[in-house]
Amino acid sequence: MKFKDLVEYLKRLEATTKRLEMFDILSELFTEAGKDDIDKIIYLTQGQLTPPFYGVETGISEKLLIRALSDAANRPTKEVEKLFRETGDLGEAAQKL
Repeated sequence: MKFKDLVEYLKRLEATTKRLEMFDILSELFTEAGKDDIDKIIYLTQGQLTPPFYGVETGISEKLLIRALSDAANRPTKEVEKLFRETGDLGEAAQKL
């Protein structure tokens, strides 16, 4: 599955609070995903990179991500922090930059 297709499914999931709609979106996503991608997609939808028993952590702190976004967008760190507080999501804050 192409990453852009996965992102579209994740956007649809993020846009709803209805459990049945989430179920339908996930069902569609899992049906469309290839057998080599399905496990990775499931971990990502759970906020993980690997199964928990591997103990893999990204090791990237929130503050480091904020500084990196600030540098990449050529904006003050305070502006990125403010956007993050407003949106509650670093991905959304990055999009708004």
